[in-house]
Amino acid sequence: MILCTTAAARPMTGNIALLAVQEETNQGSVADLTLELQSGKGRVFIETFPLTKVDTQISTRFAKDVACSILEKDCSKYDFIYTINSDSYIIGGPSAGAAITILTMALLEGEQPDAKVAMTGTINSGGFIGPVSGIKAKIQAANDNHLEKVLIPSGTRYHKENITSQSLDLVAFGNEIGIEVIEVGDIVDALAHYTPINNSNGNYEIILDDQYSKVMENLADKLCSRAQGLQNKFLESHTKVEISPDMTERELQIINLTTRADKAQGEGSYYSAASYCFGANYQYRRLILELQNLTSEQIQERAQELHFTFADLSREIDYKPLTTLTDVQSYLIVKLRVDEAITELEEILEQNSSSTDQLAYAMERGYSALSWATFFDTGSTRAKLDPEVVEMSCVKKISEAEERLQYARIYLPNSAQDAADEIKEAKYYQRNGSFALCLFTASKAKAGANVVLNNLGVQEDQLQTVIKDKLAIVQKSLHREIQKGIFPILGYSYYEYANSLSTQDPYSSLIYIEYAAELSNFNMYFNTKNSLTGRFMTRNELKNLKNSYIGSFLVKYQNNIVLFTAGLAAGLFLAAGIVNFKLINTSKKKKKKYKKVNRKQVKDK
Repeated sequence: MILCTTAAARPMTGNIALLAVQEETNQGSVADLTLELQSGKGRVFIETFPLTKVDTQISTRFAKDVACSILEKDCSKYDFIYTINSDSYIIGGPSAGAAITILTMALLEGEQPDAKVAMTGTINSGGFIGPVSGIKAKIQAANDNHLEKVLIPSGTRYHKENITSQSLDLVAFGNEIGIEVIEVGDIVDALAHYTPINNSNGNYEIILDDQYSKVMENLADKLCSRAQGLQNKFLESHTKVEISPDMTERELQIINLTTRADKAQGEGSYYSAASYCFGANYQYRRLILELQNLTSEQIQERAQELHFTFADLSREIDYKPLTTLTDVQSYLIVKLRVDEAITELEEILEQNSSSTDQLAYAMERGYSALSWATFFDTGSTRAKLDPEVVEMSCVKKISEAEERLQYARIYLPNSAQDAADEIKEAKYYQRNGSFALCLFTASKAKAGANVVLNNLGVQEDQLQTVIKDKLAIVQKSLHREIQKGIFPILGYSYYEYANSLSTQDPYSSLIYIEYAAELSNFNMYFNTKNSLTGRFMTRNELKNLKNSYIGSFLVKYQNNIVLFTAGLAAGLFLAAGIVNFKLINTSKKKKKKYKKVNRKQVKDK
């Protein structure tokens, strides 16, 4: 039953039990959450007794967004008034996110949630329910308050009081004290325990977009053919120079990557194949440069030449017309890869470095970006970019990422450093008006913090089960988006790669599952009914462009500029020697990249 316009004209109110932990004693507690749904403007109001923490407010707003996205509701017509009542101060954090989402979904569908059911868990993009702390105490509190059923996050059934203690089966613990405990991983599955709405069962097969498959296959072919070419060049080089045992060992690791790439291609997993081949290309390029015994001056010269090319490409991509969601996603992928290559080159130049490692990575990262540019102009779902909406989404996503990072560091104080670096990077994009890049980077930062949170307490022998369950949840989320006529390039690619890594590298698989979950419904920040009204330029860039020579050039040739530059850079890479250019000095420095890449483990292309 869908909430209709006449129902929205009068307030609708519902309640749900929140499981919490008291700050004074760390004992379990049951609080009451009320939602009043009124006609309005999409605003969220939160009132708490006693006062709660800011992070609870962030979680509430995000929970509302997830509920509206999954139900495909236009929530701009309603105001959401949440009230939390508790007998004592409760520990803040996102642990009530899943319950808040359930209450919101129930009211939007005109249902009241079952008062005898309670749950605990965070809510993540795509409806994934993440782990929280204090679950045993919360189950006990639910039983003490005469509840009958408690839903806990998938993968948290076996609980440890501390590192040295034995695992406790929480389902068995619930049976002993007289309460039913059930693991759930997906918010849609959880909703079926609260209401008559049951959309849990169904066929969630992912039907790949034909254009995506065709372009990704071509991309994988490019990168893997490049791997073959670089291998031949390396073999040719080391017939003239004796290689060290270390180089021999690294070559064997590269061969392992290309073998995995061949297997992935044979299975139609083209993103995975391309990722493995990118890793092979970078490592082969390192070996080739080392065998050339380049001087520091030669490394600086090559870095200058590539910097010139990539800086031009980065600017020109900003003026590429974006008319579909595929264009939007392609822009984000290409832009970030090009800028990452530029950052590596700038570090070489500014530090007068002689690092062939950084030079190799920049070269192959740039080539990867150019390969991704083939996705431009291949989509069909029109998109409208509302700068104010994207800016607001950027700010909210940074807040969500910071909330998750702080929550993760309660348990592991020095964890998720990559997430912290990406938050800094997102804030850089925010300050410079690049709100879509901010949104994307902050989404990855949040996923990075979720890797820590969502895998706390996971036992080694449960790892494959957890991965299988999480992949199934992401598959549902992807299926929902595809049913809307939207193919989430980023979300699906990470999902496929996580699946490919699951047996040989389960911990990396968990990372890419979080990326896939966070980016599977990235379109929720865009209007897909109309054409895009703008491009991803900062305000100052747009103002300065109109009177510049390059501006008139780009306006005239905007449809061909990306292909032209791609050809230029590819020519530079493939030539035996790189043509000399003069470095164009500019007074404006590019930003410093906060995130350092661990190249020994690099896989993602």
